Amino acid sequence: MDPEAFKQYLAALSEQYRASLSEKLSHIEQVWAMLGAGSTAAAPMTALHRELHSLAGSAKTFGLPEVSEAARAAEFFIEPYCLVGALPAARKLAEFEHLLAELKRAAGVAPDADPVTRRVP
Repeated sequence: MDPEAFKQYLAALSEQYRASLSEKLSHIEQVWAMLGAGSTAAAPMTALHRELHSLAGSAKTFGLPEVSEAARAAEFFIEPYCLVGALPAARKLAEFEHLLAELKRAAGVAPDADPVTRRVP
């Protein structure tokens, strides 16, 4: 592949990645909502951590350092809770919600007009 064709290929991959960010963030929010609805299963917590970790790495790869940093901050926040298999205490939920809002802002995804309030059971 010649250098110009390779450049175009990378640009197309980057555009596809950027277009998929909204869907990736929607999935993260769905998993978070499952946890907020009272799911105590370890699988959703692990999935949330994995999704944030993957987003942090892939965003950096595709030249989106702000998205990467915001995803990494959310990942690091949730990691200790994932390790013990427990949700953050009620007073910490707002902090994580803020991190998710920052992630959406960095990705250029509009925040929800009517955010869901999540409660720890």
